[in-house]
Amino acid sequence: HSSFGPNLVEEWIEKCKTGKGVSGYETIILSRKGDHIPVSMTISPIKNIKDELRYISFWIRDIKEHKRIQEALRISEERMRLLLQSAEDIVLMQNLDGKILYYNGATKYGLTPGEVVGKSPYDFFEKDLAMILEKHVNDVAVTSKPKISEDEFVWQGEKMCFSNLLSPVKNDEGDIIAVTIISRNITDKKKAEDALLESKMKLQEL
Repeated sequence: HSSFGPNLVEEWIEKCKTGKGVSGYETIILSRKGDHIPVSMTISPIKNIKDELRYISFWIRDIKEHKRIQEALRISEERMRLLLQSAEDIVLMQNLDGKILYYNGATKYGLTPGEVVGKSPYDFFEKDLAMILEKHVNDVAVTSKPKISEDEFVWQGEKMCFSNLLSPVKNDEGDIIAVTIISRNITDKKKAEDALLESKMKLQEL
């Protein structure tokens, strides 16, 4: 027993008459034990030497495990997407042409994925910051090695400091096709370190 009716069967027969058939039709069938089994069906015409349709073959493949893996992958990707979106760190992926391929949407910095993806850092960052990012990406592209940096710059009128981890993204042939950038705002940490250093110097003077 399955979810398709006589009208659909007639449609398949007509397609088989034209020699096309049907490939990859997915449905649910009910086994004799009462189990619901997801299957993929291929319906093909079988003709005689006169090119006349004589039979129709139905090849049915159990895709229960395939569906399970698909669903597990979907859940995993959804969890990863939510994790990246909720992170305070900025996560970017940039190709070697300077275009942003991915942005996790750390909107606390006033930028949305729609404003970033598909554009160059020069389109939304000030020139000095875009040049810093461009240099880091080029360094990773040339050396094929990850890079860690700390950079200070002014963003929306506020002096900020970020710790950056840049990593190469390679294709199956081992060629670098993009660079991922994970940036953490360490402005408060640097301010605390500077205040501690200043306090230490005053104590030494005393």
